[in-house]
Amino acid sequence: MKITADLNCYLTEVAEVSLDKRTFKSMVIVSSLEEAAKWKQITAEEKASLEAQAAIFNNQEITPEYLQQVSTLIAGIREHVNDTPMSVEDALANRKFFPDFDNIIGQDINTGFRFNCDETLYEALVPHTVSEEHRPVTKAVLLDEVGEEETQLYKPVTKD
Repeated sequence: MKITADLNCYLTEVAEVSLDKRTFKSMVIVSSLEEAAKWKQITAEEKASLEAQAAIFNNQEITPEYLQQVSTLIAGIREHVNDTPMSVEDALANRKFFPDFDNIIGQDINTGFRFNCDETLYEALVPHTVSEEHRPVTKAVLLDEVGEEETQLYKPVTKD
């Protein structure tokens, strides 16, 4: 029996297989339904993600020391992610790497600086120093509720 993956898809093992041993095929030949059940179809994007993980881990054992290195790397990414120009779509897809509001209080930020607050990605509209009293609000605000002397500091990052 021949199993063929759809266009832009691959077949890979259903079983938990180490990243360095996992195979990706466009077609497999099996002799039974039990053998066919050992394969699943994944998209090209899923394949690329698994291959990227394999390249990063490269047989790396997950230890507390390794996790500390990963944590340090993620903290560095959060500190510098705003240095990289990014489309709205890319920013939303990678929002977990932007800093959290509580961690930037007291910092001076520029227009376009992005951060997370209450599960929403925001962008600064004007340069200013971040303060707790100017925490972004996710509720709708009527225009007449914003005083003329009050400047809007942030806007939610959305695809529209």
